Amino acid sequence: MKTNGHFFKNLMSNFTKSSHFSHEKKTIKNNQIQKTDFNCFEECKLSNLISELEKDFDYNYGYDKTFPIYMQIWDEINKSDDHRNYVLMEAQANKGKRSDALCCFLVEQGWLVEHTNIEFPSQSRVLDDLRSDALCQQAIRKLIVKGVQEKIKFIVDRESYPKKGWAKKEHEKQESILSIVCHVLGLTADKENGAKNRLGQDPISNVVSSITNRAHDFIKKNIDGENPDAIVTHKIVDAYYRCYSNKEGLPSAEIIDKVKDEIINTVLISSNPHNEDYHTLLDDCKRPLSIEASAYRIISKVLLHPIISEKYFNHMEAIVKSRSFLQPNGEKKESIRIEKKYLATDETYHIKSSQFYKDIESHLLSINKNLTENDILLCSMNYHQYFCQQFDLDVPSIATLESLQALAMKPDKRRAVHIE
Repeated sequence: MKTNGHFFKNLMSNFTKSSHFSHEKKTIKNNQIQKTDFNCFEECKLSNLISELEKDFDYNYGYDKTFPIYMQIWDEINKSDDHRNYVLMEAQANKGKRSDALCCFLVEQGWLVEHTNIEFPSQSRVLDDLRSDALCQQAIRKLIVKGVQEKIKFIVDRESYPKKGWAKKEHEKQESILSIVCHVLGLTADKENGAKNRLGQDPISNVVSSITNRAHDFIKKNIDGENPDAIVTHKIVDAYYRCYSNKEGLPSAEIIDKVKDEIINTVLISSNPHNEDYHTLLDDCKRPLSIEASAYRIISKVLLHPIISEKYFNHMEAIVKSRSFLQPNGEKKESIRIEKKYLATDETYHIKSSQFYKDIESHLLSINKNLTENDILLCSMNYHQYFCQQFDLDVPSIATLESLQALAMKPDKRRAVHIE
C-alpha cells in the first residue's frame, strides 16, 4: 500500500510537532537519550503497548495504519536505554506475531526518523514507497555476505587454505552466479552484474544497525555469538523481509535461505574440487560447474524442482484416472510410457510444446513477470537434464531434440523419426 499525499502531509505534520522529535533527531545521532527509570510501572506500560500493537498488527497494512501506535512506542523507547533494550529483546525473541510486529516497527519507525526532512517534509519518503527495492537489496546482500563472503573467509582462515588469489576470483565468480539467479528471482533486472559490488549494508540493515549499535553493551551481555550486534540486526531485518516479501511479490525467505545454502555448496566444491565428500553437494557432479551451469543448477534445485515435480506426479495421476493409459486390448501400457508423456513434444520436437515447459513457464512468470522467453527457455533446458536424472527417465536429451527439430523442419517428412 503506497502512502497517499493527504496522509503523508498529516503524518509529517504530526511527526514534526511531536514534543520529542527535534530532540530525537539529535539524540539518535549522539546517543544522549533522556533518562527515565525503567521500573515495574514503566515495563508494564511498555508491555501493554506492545500487546496492543501485536493485536492490531496486520501483515497487509500500510504504514498509515500503524503510525499512531508506532509513535507511542517510539516515545517510550526514547525514555531510557532500558526501554529501548526491552523492545530489542522482545523483537528478536521469536515470539511469533509479537516479535514480527516489533521488528516491523523498528525498521519502519527507524527509517522514518533517519529519512525525514524537517525543513522540506514533501521530500521525505516513508518505507512504504521504497519497500520493494529495499527488500531486493537486502536479499541480494544477504546472499553475498552470508552465502559467499563469510564462507570464503572461513575457508581462507583455515590452516590449509587455497592458493593465493583464490578468494578474490571465487568471490567474483559467485557474484556472477548470483546475478543470474537473482535476475530469475526478480531481485534485479541486471542479469550480468546485478549481484556485484553488494558488500556492506543494505538500507534496511543500516537503519536497524543505528539502533542496535547504541545497545552494543547490553546486546553483548545478553546475546551469545561472535558478533551479537549483527545477530540481532539480521534477526530483525530477516523478519521484516519474511513479513513483507509476499506482499511485494518477492521470493519467500525460505527460497532465499535455500539459495544461500546452495551457493555455500558451490564455494565449498570450488575450494577443494578433488574432495569426494563434496560431490554430493551438487548431486554427484565430479567437478565444479561453469558460472551459467552453477546458476541454473541452483535455479533447478531450489526454484523449479519442488514445484514441477509435484505437477509431474499430478499429471501422471490424471492420466491414470482418465484410463488413457490403457492399450486398445485393455491392458495397461508400460509405466515408463506414462512418465515420458510429461516431457513429450509435438512433431516440432521443440521443448516449448511439452507440458513440462508450459508448467515451468507458468511457474517462473508467477515469480517474475518480466522474464523473457529466452530466460524461461534457458531455465527449462538446464532443468530438463536435472529432472530426468532425478526420476531416472530415459528420454531424448535436449541436444537430441535440437537435432530432431532441424530434421523435422526439412521438406522430406519421411526422414523424421518419431520418439515417444
